[in-house]
Amino acid sequence: MNENSKDFEALIGIVRRRISLTKNVRLREALSERGDPARRLDKELPAAVAIEWSELHPDREPPSSEEEITKGEIRPLVNKVSRRLEKQGDEDESKIMRAARRMPAEVDEDEASDEAHQILLKLAEGAGLTPAEMRVYNLMRLGTDEEEIAEILDMEAESVKRTWRRAQQKLRENAAKVGFSEQLK
Repeated sequence: MNENSKDFEALIGIVRRRISLTKNVRLREALSERGDPARRLDKELPAAVAIEWSELHPDREPPSSEEEITKGEIRPLVNKVSRRLEKQGDEDESKIMRAARRMPAEVDEDEASDEAHQILLKLAEGAGLTPAEMRVYNLMRLGTDEEEIAEILDMEAESVKRTWRRAQQKLRENAAKVGFSEQLK
């Protein structure tokens, strides 16, 4: 722990006591995608608290005790920290793609990759993606970023984002329809 995080220890403790993984289902699911939710929360909470406190109160030192912070200050902080942690799970790739890549450890990597590819292909075929959505989907699946996709497909970057969002929605709906959504947790 560096010196700055020690300044936030009391505040981190206050926020941690107010975050319930039992009640906050979205946060629990977001954290569970990266491992044990309680451990992920303990690991990721300090940075999230420091960032959000600094944004909400840039000219104020973090409180050193619960008496130094009001309910009107703690509630928005807890909400913003929770939302930040939820969003971190969605930054890299969609839940469907992460779930399809998640395979048992005893499976050979090449076999797992082939099986994940087949699952994703079946989901995409059943989702009724348009040709443009399918092109964007295939490039995203390969790890191509949005700017590169825009250049490759001669599209505007914003069009790539909109197309990708539509494709993800169709994939989620199809995954739920075929019962794959329960495996996404």
